[in-house]
Amino acid sequence: MTAYPPGDPNTVPPPQYYAYPVYPAQPRPYQPTWGPAPALWPVIAFSLVSWLFGLISVLRRTNRARQLGHPTGRYWGAFAGASIGGVALWAFVLVVLVAFTYHPVMSAPQLAHSIVQKGYSTDGSGTRVAATFADCVATDVERDGSGRYRCTVDFANGAHETFVVRVLHSGDWVTEE
Repeated sequence: MTAYPPGDPNTVPPPQYYAYPVYPAQPRPYQPTWGPAPALWPVIAFSLVSWLFGLISVLRRTNRARQLGHPTGRYWGAFAGASIGGVALWAFVLVVLVAFTYHPVMSAPQLAHSIVQKGYSTDGSGTRVAATFADCVATDVERDGSGRYRCTVDFANGAHETFVVRVLHSGDWVTEE
C-alpha cells in the first residue's frame, strides 16, 4: 500500500495533513512606506472652517496614509485640536460681530447732545429759545436705549428746566408732560 496517493479516495491521509499548528499572534511585520505621507495642513484648515469638511478631509487622508504604510493618529489629533480651535474661533467671530453690529438707539450722552442740537423751547411771549446745555440721566430705559430719561436743560435766555424725555425704539424722542 502506498503512503498517500493524491486522488485515491480509498486511502486516508496521514494525520499531519489535518492538524494545523496554532501559533501565537505575530506582530505586524515592518511594512516600508511607499511615498510621502499626505499633508496635515488641509485637515487643520478644513477643521477650523467646518467640522464636516474637516471630517471628510481626515477620513480621506487617513485612508491614503494607511495605504502608504504611514501612521494615522496624527491626522485624528490634528482634526480634534483644530475642531476645538474652530469652535473657539467661530465663537470669537460671533462675539465680535455682535459687539460691532449692536448699536443702541440712544444713550444719555447722545440724548443730551441731540437736545442741544435740535431742542428748543418757547418763552412766555412765544419766541423760540435754543437749548445751550443738556444733562440727561436714564430713569426707565430698556437694553436698546429706548425709554424714559430725566434731562436738565439750559436755554439761551437763561432759563433752566427739567424735562422727562421719552426715547422711542426708532431713536426719535419726545418730551412728556
